[in-house]
Amino acid sequence: MKITTDDPRLIEVTKERLAVTRIEKALLDYPMVVLSGPRKVGKTVALLQMAIKTENAEYLDCGVPEDAAELERIFHSRVSVLLLLDEIQKLKRCHDWVSYLAHKAQITSTFRVIITGSVAACMEILARGKAGGGRSKYVHIPIITYLEYLYLTNKITGYDTNLLQTDYGDSFYD
Repeated sequence: MKITTDDPRLIEVTKERLAVTRIEKALLDYPMVVLSGPRKVGKTVALLQMAIKTENAEYLDCGVPEDAAELERIFHSRVSVLLLLDEIQKLKRCHDWVSYLAHKAQITSTFRVIITGSVAACMEILARGKAGGGRSKYVHIPIITYLEYLYLTNKITGYDTNLLQTDYGDSFYD
């Protein structure tokens, strides 16, 4: 599914999480990114932000039967895609799908995959097992980092800001 900036899940979102930058960097070296974190931490928003930034991105929610069915079509027909799979643990035969996706991403340089899930143990097993062996990068999103706090509260202008040259005051106190 194509995502647009007027997606209702992005209405209140004005800035990117640091995870988006980490994902972009990981995709330069790895064909698959396994993204995990607690519920409601921003995994879906990170995927949606990646979908907006990437022309050939396809977002699928594995908990939605129509999206799960669409996965097979995309897998067999598309060779140039950034496939964004949300809540992959809800997908029937999840472990098999991760193996298929990791293999295709490894042999097809224009096929990239980002998968998310709220069950950290499951995601780590997938990253190390089915998508392991250097085929994937495991990225964990914490609730919020101090750097993100500074960025989201406009104490700094970007994640690449030199914190030693920034007057951000007693920001947690504020």
